[in-house]
Amino acid sequence: MITGSIHLNKIARYYIYLVVGLFKIVFTILANKRFFR
Repeated sequence: MITGSIHLNKIARYYIYLVVGLFKIVFTILANKRFFR
């Protein structure tokens, strides 16, 4: 069970990094659109 929780923690961390990266990309795209307008 301990190893299972560690595995879940790794997956959760991976998803958090993925979501943060997506938010950064979306934020930069929105900022660029505002600056170009």
